[in-house]
Amino acid sequence: PNVSKNGAVTTISYTPATLLLSNSLNHIRVTFSDSSGPPAHVLDYDFTVGPAPLWSLAPGSRPYISTDASSTPFQRSLGYNALSNQVYVISRTGAGTGLTINVLDADTGADLYQLNTNGITGGSIILLGLGVADDGAIYAANMVAPNTGSNPLKIYRWTNSAPSTAPILVFTGDPANPANTTFRWGDSFTVSGAGTNTRLMLDATNASTVAVLAPSDSFLTNFTSTPYTHTYTGNTIGRSLQFGPTNTFFLKKKSNATPPVAQPWQLIRFDTPPATTVLMSMPDFHPQLGPVVVDIASGLAAGIFFNTNAAAATASPDRLVVFDVSNLGSPFQIAQYNFPVNHQPNANFVGQVVFGGGKIFALEGNNGLVVAPAIPPVMPFLTIGGVPGGIRLSWTNPIPRFVLQSSPVIAPASWTTIPGSNLGPNSITDTFNGGAKFYRLIKP
Repeated sequence: PNVSKNGAVTTISYTPATLLLSNSLNHIRVTFSDSSGPPAHVLDYDFTVGPAPLWSLAPGSRPYISTDASSTPFQRSLGYNALSNQVYVISRTGAGTGLTINVLDADTGADLYQLNTNGITGGSIILLGLGVADDGAIYAANMVAPNTGSNPLKIYRWTNSAPSTAPILVFTGDPANPANTTFRWGDSFTVSGAGTNTRLMLDATNASTVAVLAPSDSFLTNFTSTPYTHTYTGNTIGRSLQFGPTNTFFLKKKSNATPPVAQPWQLIRFDTPPATTVLMSMPDFHPQLGPVVVDIASGLAAGIFFNTNAAAATASPDRLVVFDVSNLGSPFQIAQYNFPVNHQPNANFVGQVVFGGGKIFALEGNNGLVVAPAIPPVMPFLTIGGVPGGIRLSWTNPIPRFVLQSSPVIAPASWTTIPGSNLGPNSITDTFNGGAKFYRLIKP
């Protein structure tokens, strides 16, 4: 950290990489005080660097997980189906050739089969983005650059994940209104809802426009588009797009500048008539962090950290980084997992991260696939019971360094640490001398 003082104001600054890149830290203690001086305040946080993912696939380990020498990845998107506990990986051997959608067991990574791709044609890239609705229907879009009458955006739907189920074309054309043939569509694609409440969303790569598509019939065979203009700048191909709560979406792009500059993580509200409002625009998690997704229910976010912008292989791997975002405005890293190979060229920072089934699935173009546990921080649970001459207090210890404190009154409290409670085991006998006593667990 760098410390500077100007009169009564003391400024402490640090390089984010100091925290994000370290593989050795497992506990951070920050001590600070305001301009009036002591007493100092202390913030503790424990986080773990995952020793290994649950499973991973390195380039070359499967025919559909590869590395393209031109750094134009043939795998860019994956999806998770909660109903079947399956993972889907789109792969190809060229822009319009060798298309497969590979179905894997989410728990083990075992190959199961391939989805039916009959009738899928066209596009600058034949198929790129994929998402799964809550009812198990699978949607996928091609990529078009530009989107023209002879080369339109196409979105397909599989009603279920059976290997015999054929894709249905549910949208073709230009999702902008009026049509704009200069827009590039398909690099980002996300799905939310189920049945007639299904919503699809794409973000134009080279414009500040998103398109939200909804079914126009009860059979979900046709979707109509409503475009919204936002203010997020930058046209990096690698980005993340995700529906948020009630008419909102999250957007995060990776900086392609050298050196990298901050690209915010925004929560944006869209309404009718088409307009957007930025509800939250946080400073970048880190300039080298690309696609980021959040799981509101677990209070976690995860993203792909690119250790370099170099258009060549390097001697260290990129990483899947996990954050505690129980406070959305203050993300804090709690874990990171290496991709299975040292960094392979991925000039456009292409990748995708999804949550599902208690796991985090991350695919990075040319660098393979890694699967990690999605386990939110767990607070210990304190129990109390009587024993001869006192009381016994016990607690679970999923996170180390909690200590037991007591106070004779609750308001205003006067907390003191019970000796030995930070040494373990997680059970303490406290003497009882009459009167009230209150207890709490806390990180000092």
